[in-house]
Amino acid sequence: MSRGELDEIIGVVRAKELLVALDHGVDVAQFAAATPAIIVPETLDPINLLGVLRRARGSCVIVSNEFGVVQGLITPLDVLEAIAGEFPDEDETPDIIPEGEGWLVKGGTDLHSLEQLLDVHCLVVPGEDHASLAGRLIGLKGQIPQVGEVITLDDLSFTITEATDYRIDLVRVTRTRPVDPDEESA
Repeated sequence: MSRGELDEIIGVVRAKELLVALDHGVDVAQFAAATPAIIVPETLDPINLLGVLRRARGSCVIVSNEFGVVQGLITPLDVLEAIAGEFPDEDETPDIIPEGEGWLVKGGTDLHSLEQLLDVHCLVVPGEDHASLAGRLIGLKGQIPQVGEVITLDDLSFTITEATDYRIDLVRVTRTRPVDPDEESA
Protein backbone atom coordinates (compact mmCIF):
# COMPACT_ATOMS: atom_id res chain seq x y z
CA MET A 1 0.00 0.00 0.00
CA SER A 2 1.27 3.50 -0.75
CA ARG A 3 0.47 7.14 -0.06
CA GLY A 4 -0.60 8.27 -3.51
CA GLU A 5 2.79 7.63 -5.16
CA LEU A 6 4.25 4.19 -5.69
CA ASP A 7 7.52 5.41 -4.19
CA GLU A 8 5.79 6.26 -0.87
CA ILE A 9 5.07 2.73 0.35
CA ILE A 10 3.35 2.43 3.72
CA GLY A 11 3.40 -1.35 3.99
CA VAL A 12 2.58 -4.66 2.37
CA VAL A 13 -0.81 -6.27 3.01
CA ARG A 14 -2.71 -9.17 1.50
CA ALA A 15 -5.95 -8.27 -0.27
CA LYS A 16 -8.07 -10.64 1.86
CA GLU A 17 -6.66 -9.22 5.10
CA LEU A 18 -7.25 -5.67 3.86
CA LEU A 19 -10.88 -6.41 3.01
CA VAL A 20 -11.48 -7.91 6.45
CA ALA A 21 -9.84 -4.86 8.07
CA LEU A 22 -12.01 -2.50 6.03
CA ASP A 23 -15.09 -4.47 6.99
CA HIS A 24 -14.17 -4.02 10.67
CA GLY A 25 -13.57 -0.27 10.26
CA VAL A 26 -9.81 -0.44 10.86
CA ASP A 27 -7.70 2.55 9.75
CA VAL A 28 -6.12 1.32 6.51
CA ALA A 29 -2.90 3.35 6.85
CA GLN A 30 -2.27 2.02 10.36
CA PHE A 31 -3.10 -1.50 9.24
CA ALA A 32 -0.60 -1.29 6.36
CA ALA A 33 2.08 0.33 8.56
CA ALA A 34 1.95 -2.72 10.85
CA THR A 35 3.69 -4.75 8.11
CA PRO A 36 6.35 -2.44 6.64
CA ALA A 37 7.69 -3.18 3.19
CA ILE A 38 11.13 -4.72 2.82
CA ILE A 39 13.00 -2.68 0.23
CA VAL A 40 16.16 -3.89 -1.49
CA PRO A 41 18.42 -2.20 -4.05
CA GLU A 42 18.20 -3.44 -7.62
CA THR A 43 21.94 -4.21 -7.41
CA LEU A 44 21.44 -6.88 -4.72
CA ASP A 45 22.91 -10.19 -5.87
CA PRO A 46 20.65 -13.27 -6.04
CA ILE A 47 22.37 -15.12 -3.17
CA ASN A 48 21.77 -12.26 -0.72
CA LEU A 49 18.26 -11.79 -2.13
CA LEU A 50 17.40 -15.35 -1.07
CA GLY A 51 18.28 -14.49 2.53
CA VAL A 52 16.11 -11.37 2.41
CA LEU A 53 13.19 -13.35 0.98
CA ARG A 54 13.59 -15.93 3.74
CA ARG A 55 13.30 -13.19 6.36
CA ALA A 56 10.26 -11.76 4.54
CA ARG A 57 8.39 -15.00 5.38
CA GLY A 58 6.59 -15.47 2.09
CA SER A 59 5.89 -11.81 1.48
CA CYS A 60 7.13 -9.82 -1.47
CA VAL A 61 10.23 -7.63 -1.47
CA ILE A 62 10.18 -4.20 -3.13
CA VAL A 63 13.08 -3.40 -5.47
CA SER A 64 14.24 0.21 -5.85
CA ASN A 65 17.01 1.92 -7.77
CA GLU A 66 19.73 4.20 -6.41
CA PHE A 67 17.32 7.17 -6.41
CA GLY A 68 14.69 5.37 -4.33
CA VAL A 69 12.35 4.89 -7.27
CA VAL A 70 10.45 1.60 -7.11
CA GLN A 71 11.44 -0.69 -9.97
CA GLY A 72 9.21 -3.64 -9.10
CA LEU A 73 8.76 -6.43 -6.63
CA ILE A 74 10.08 -9.94 -6.18
CA THR A 75 8.39 -12.93 -4.57
CA PRO A 76 9.90 -16.28 -3.60
CA LEU A 77 8.02 -17.77 -6.57
CA ASP A 78 9.85 -15.38 -8.94
CA VAL A 79 13.19 -16.72 -7.72
CA LEU A 80 12.05 -20.35 -8.03
CA GLU A 81 10.79 -19.71 -11.56
CA ALA A 82 14.10 -18.06 -12.49
CA ILE A 83 15.88 -21.23 -11.39
CA ALA A 84 13.46 -23.98 -12.44
CA GLY A 85 11.34 -22.40 -15.16
CA GLU A 86 7.81 -21.06 -14.99
CA PHE A 87 5.20 -22.87 -12.90
CA PRO A 88 1.62 -22.87 -14.21
CA ASP A 89 -1.01 -21.12 -12.10
CA GLU A 90 -3.83 -23.24 -10.62
CA ASP A 91 -6.30 -22.12 -13.27
CA GLU A 92 -3.77 -21.94 -16.09
CA THR A 93 -3.72 -24.54 -18.84
CA PRO A 94 -0.40 -25.40 -20.50
CA ASP A 95 0.45 -23.68 -23.79
CA ILE A 96 1.00 -27.02 -25.57
CA ILE A 97 -1.27 -30.01 -24.89
CA PRO A 98 -0.63 -33.38 -26.58
CA GLU A 99 -3.82 -34.63 -28.25
CA GLY A 100 -3.96 -37.83 -30.25
CA GLU A 101 -1.51 -37.60 -33.15
CA GLY A 102 -0.96 -33.88 -32.66
CA TRP A 103 -1.02 -31.01 -30.23
CA LEU A 104 -3.38 -28.24 -29.19
CA VAL A 105 -1.28 -25.09 -29.01
CA LYS A 106 -2.22 -21.65 -27.70
CA GLY A 107 -1.69 -18.88 -30.22
CA GLY A 108 0.62 -17.00 -27.85
CA THR A 109 3.02 -19.94 -27.52
CA ASP A 110 6.69 -19.06 -27.95
CA LEU A 111 7.98 -20.20 -31.35
CA HIS A 112 11.35 -21.35 -30.00
CA SER A 113 9.66 -23.59 -27.40
CA LEU A 114 7.29 -25.06 -29.98
CA GLU A 115 10.08 -25.62 -32.48
CA GLN A 116 12.11 -27.45 -29.83
CA LEU A 117 9.16 -29.61 -28.74
CA LEU A 118 8.26 -30.57 -32.31
CA ASP A 119 11.94 -30.97 -33.28
CA VAL A 120 11.52 -28.84 -36.40
CA HIS A 121 13.38 -25.86 -37.82
CA CYS A 122 10.72 -24.12 -39.90
CA LEU A 123 8.97 -21.93 -37.34
CA VAL A 124 11.62 -19.41 -36.32
CA VAL A 125 12.83 -17.42 -39.31
CA PRO A 126 15.85 -15.14 -38.82
CA GLY A 127 14.98 -11.55 -39.69
CA GLU A 128 11.27 -11.99 -39.02
CA ASP A 129 9.80 -10.52 -35.84
CA HIS A 130 7.31 -13.28 -35.02
CA ALA A 131 7.63 -14.41 -31.39
CA SER A 132 4.45 -16.51 -31.14
CA LEU A 133 2.75 -19.21 -33.18
CA ALA A 134 -0.14 -16.83 -33.91
CA GLY A 135 2.27 -14.20 -35.22
CA ARG A 136 3.99 -16.71 -37.51
CA LEU A 137 0.68 -18.02 -38.89
CA ILE A 138 -0.68 -14.51 -39.45
CA GLY A 139 2.58 -13.68 -41.21
CA LEU A 140 2.25 -16.72 -43.48
CA LYS A 141 -1.41 -16.01 -44.26
CA GLY A 142 -1.12 -12.22 -44.51
CA GLN A 143 -4.20 -11.81 -42.31
CA ILE A 144 -5.85 -13.46 -39.32
CA PRO A 145 -7.06 -16.90 -40.47
CA GLN A 146 -10.62 -18.03 -39.81
CA VAL A 147 -11.63 -20.94 -37.57
CA GLY A 148 -11.27 -24.19 -39.54
CA GLU A 149 -8.64 -22.81 -41.89
CA VAL A 150 -5.58 -25.00 -42.42
CA ILE A 151 -2.08 -23.66 -43.01
CA THR A 152 0.69 -26.05 -44.06
CA LEU A 153 4.36 -25.38 -43.43
CA ASP A 154 6.93 -28.04 -44.34
CA ASP A 155 5.56 -31.26 -42.81
CA LEU A 156 3.31 -29.50 -40.28
CA SER A 157 -0.38 -28.74 -40.59
CA PHE A 158 -1.90 -25.94 -38.49
CA THR A 159 -5.69 -25.96 -38.12
CA ILE A 160 -7.18 -22.86 -36.52
CA THR A 161 -9.59 -24.11 -33.84
CA GLU A 162 -10.30 -20.91 -31.89
CA ALA A 163 -9.89 -17.34 -33.10
CA THR A 164 -11.49 -13.92 -32.93
CA ASP A 165 -11.42 -11.04 -35.38
CA TYR A 166 -8.27 -9.84 -33.62
CA ARG A 167 -6.20 -12.90 -32.69
CA ILE A 168 -5.63 -16.64 -32.96
CA ASP A 169 -6.36 -18.35 -29.62
CA LEU A 170 -5.91 -22.08 -30.28
CA VAL A 171 -4.35 -24.15 -33.07
CA ARG A 172 -4.27 -27.90 -33.68
CA VAL A 173 -0.84 -28.90 -34.95
CA THR A 174 -0.30 -32.22 -36.72
CA ARG A 175 2.42 -33.69 -38.89
CA THR A 176 1.50 -34.22 -42.53
CA ARG A 177 3.83 -37.22 -42.65
CA PRO A 178 4.90 -39.49 -39.79
CA VAL A 179 8.33 -38.92 -38.27
CA ASP A 180 10.80 -41.54 -39.50
CA PRO A 181 12.67 -42.94 -36.45
CA ASP A 182 15.82 -43.35 -38.62
CA GLU A 183 15.74 -39.61 -39.48
CA GLU A 184 15.44 -38.70 -35.78
CA SER A 185 18.59 -40.61 -34.83
CA ALA A 186 20.56 -39.29 -37.82
